[in-house]
Amino acid sequence: MSLSPGSRVGPYEVVAPIGAGGMGTVSPESAVLPITLGAFDGGYSYSALGHLLAFLPAGSDLKRRLAWYDRTGRSAGEIAVPANTQGVEIAPDASRAVFEVFEAGLSSRDLWVATLATGATQKVAFTDADEADAKWMPDSRTIVFGPRRDGAGPLVRLVLDSTEPAVPLEGFEAEEPQYPSSLSREGGVRAFMRGGSPFWMRLPRSKPEPLQGVAAATARPRVSPDGRWLLYEGVSAGRREVYLQPLPPTGARWP
Repeated sequence: MSLSPGSRVGPYEVVAPIGAGGMGTVSPESAVLPITLGAFDGGYSYSALGHLLAFLPAGSDLKRRLAWYDRTGRSAGEIAVPANTQGVEIAPDASRAVFEVFEAGLSSRDLWVATLATGATQKVAFTDADEADAKWMPDSRTIVFGPRRDGAGPLVRLVLDSTEPAVPLEGFEAEEPQYPSSLSREGGVRAFMRGGSPFWMRLPRSKPEPLQGVAAATARPRVSPDGRWLLYEGVSAGRREVYLQPLPPTGARWP
């Protein structure tokens, strides 16, 4: 499909490209587009009068870089990554980062790993599922993630730089809507979401337990480095707040 000036998309004529990457705002207001445009990516907007349309065509060569900084705010490096990259997690030893990349033309994601010292990137998970929400184990060689089909799946463990396939985690084999959320620094405490509710477990022997006494609409539970506290988002009086509570749960929480 040609998108050169003078070509047409439905009732619209392509007049000219608008810059290199990114989107502007079309005045006086935007509205829901009533036609199918065919192959295009990203956002779009068109004028309420219906004579001007702005959109991002499929295959646009957008550039994105993964950059990291030290605690003083100084740049510690950057590498090129695909434009459709998201969900970056840096390994505990800061040697690598795992991230998600949307497959071209599909709604599923693949997991890739970048070596920060060299800038090398490679795909590491090879399933036909939507691979997302990867978290590092303390050894900086193993990732835990949830390959999901139709929104559900087990949680699996994958050892990088080995021929070992991804294997389901004990207690997480069920095909459910679940994803890992956080690990303590030593890996002994794990928080995760299952069916929209937060759970936690202390490895290696305990079973997944629902978190008691949490606020409504809890999301993004994070375990403290020492595994003694849980930080999470919740809703109170219609407003989203950040809460802290001990592990194991005692019923206390702050604020």
